[in-house]
Amino acid sequence: MTPPDAPHQYGALAEPSAIRILQGSLSPDSQRLCGHFAPVSLDADPAVRMACLALSYCWGVAGGGDEVWFDGHRCLRVKRSAGCVLRVIAASRRAADSETLFVWIDAVCIDQGDDVEKARQVRRMSRIYSSAMWVCAWIGDASLDSGLAVDFVARLRVLMDTLVSQKREINCLSVTSTLGFEEASLGWKALANLLDRPWFSRMWVVQEVALGHGAQLLCGQRVLSWRVLGLVVRLMVTMGLAKLLSRHDGSYPRCMAQAPVVYDLKMSRENGRSLTLEHSLFLCITFLATDPRDKIYALFGLATDIEELGINVDYNASVKEVYTDTTIKILNQGTSLSLLNAAGAGRYRHGQPITNDNELPSWVPNLAQLHDLDIIAVPASLASYKTPEASHPTKPQIQTISPRPDSPSLQIRGRCISRLSAIYPLNPDARPIPAHNHAETQVQCRGELAWLHETMASASRLEPYPSGVPWRHAYARTLIINKVAPVLPAAQTPREAPYWESLDAFLDAKRWVVRADVDEVRRREAAGEELGFDGGEEGLERARKFAAGVADFRGRLFETGDGFLGNGHGGVEVGDEVCLFYGGQTPFVVREVAKNEGGAEGESSGSQYVLVGECYVDGWMDGW
Repeated sequence: MTPPDAPHQYGALAEPSAIRILQGSLSPDSQRLCGHFAPVSLDADPAVRMACLALSYCWGVAGGGDEVWFDGHRCLRVKRSAGCVLRVIAASRRAADSETLFVWIDAVCIDQGDDVEKARQVRRMSRIYSSAMWVCAWIGDASLDSGLAVDFVARLRVLMDTLVSQKREINCLSVTSTLGFEEASLGWKALANLLDRPWFSRMWVVQEVALGHGAQLLCGQRVLSWRVLGLVVRLMVTMGLAKLLSRHDGSYPRCMAQAPVVYDLKMSRENGRSLTLEHSLFLCITFLATDPRDKIYALFGLATDIEELGINVDYNASVKEVYTDTTIKILNQGTSLSLLNAAGAGRYRHGQPITNDNELPSWVPNLAQLHDLDIIAVPASLASYKTPEASHPTKPQIQTISPRPDSPSLQIRGRCISRLSAIYPLNPDARPIPAHNHAETQVQCRGELAWLHETMASASRLEPYPSGVPWRHAYARTLIINKVAPVLPAAQTPREAPYWESLDAFLDAKRWVVRADVDEVRRREAAGEELGFDGGEEGLERARKFAAGVADFRGRLFETGDGFLGNGHGGVEVGDEVCLFYGGQTPFVVREVAKNEGGAEGESSGSQYVLVGECYVDGWMDGW
């Protein structure tokens, strides 16, 4: 006999394709969530959509929670966020005279205490979300301005459609000159607050929205179409409207970079385009996962080469095992070395080394710590600039060697070209500053100018530069790793950006900020006047583009023994070797740690190295 208030015990699923659907409702007094499981086979009729909601939500932090009651006396404890979304939807169903709620929600429908079942169900999640009638995403409780944000998005979509129909450009001027969308409108702040919610940064959201049908976002009692929000944010990013959402400290909502990724992936899936796991990992590198292994597993429903790679979901495996196994299998395809561009023991963030808590080999990307795309070379389809071809079109030649299962090594063919003979000071770590805090901005600019002058003085000693270009050109291009967008002349004919001109405009802008009279700047801002930058609009645009390039990869400049200038990760050291791996898009910095005489089974003679990281060397990026 089951004791009163006993914990709920899951029964085994009858067949491999079976899942549980929760039939949920509120108790008559609306105090309890009541549930009953209905088993469903995904193979029974795959062409028919399941008449249920597939729920997407953010698990949230530990502590607090809710309960779902089965048969009146068996209790399943769930996180508060799961309970919230079930209660809100159940209440809305009751209000619509439809008492029973049919949903699939991972926290309830998967036995979270059974790693074997969890692994099997994770492999089915793509079919679950694509088979459900629609997807409902709970992004959190209502806030003081969330209703305003929902309405603002809808009106912004209408405005954008109107501008397009009138054949007018969507830009800051056309938008903010419209009544209700002025820069001072509270709608922009409300939208920024909405996009800051944790749900938007969640790794699992990517496949849940990209694979689901008719995804709707639920914020308190308000509903917002994901397709509308995704399109609006994507247009804001591509049309230069993102600055309207900048916070008081000068930073932006994290979702500004993430929503366009999900939107584009959904469009790709709907158009039937294939997507490799390697490409998916780079696209989704900024998303967060509570379990580091889910940085990979959450993409299984999107990547079309999972079966070919032979990677399985295994929650009994450690993070080190999962990351290493995935890296090995992608590299063993022999088509790309891009994952090595995301790896390296020399990676820094905010001026400090990134910790390797999972004890990964240096050639395995630490996906749990990569929260931004601070990478020189990414798969070509991601790049908006000319893809480096340091050793192309040579095919990668690699072999994984594991003399010790707990410490696999990688053997890769290539050539060591030079060594680092000098390293420059780290670029001062730029921090967000309140938009109108001119005094603090001046202090930061002084520090950056001092660093620029010091590194330029060092680089000037490289004249004549080995590749024949002026040293200032090599310095400017190395500083921004050749990622600055070209400036188009009046005829709109693309040409290579004159890097020294962009560098000069950048320096002029920094000097102008340092010399500016703070009171005069404030007066001009208040009056809506031009701030008086001597370089004019074209010079200011050059400075902005160059500044974006500098911020894109905040590495450490270095010199090679043969007089080339490079930019690598913060952990590079004098004496490190610069190599070209066959098939690599960029050079790589490696550090010798031991000499191996060979003889042991599975080992070869030669030196052992750690991968410090990718690098840019001006004059090497188009082949050596």
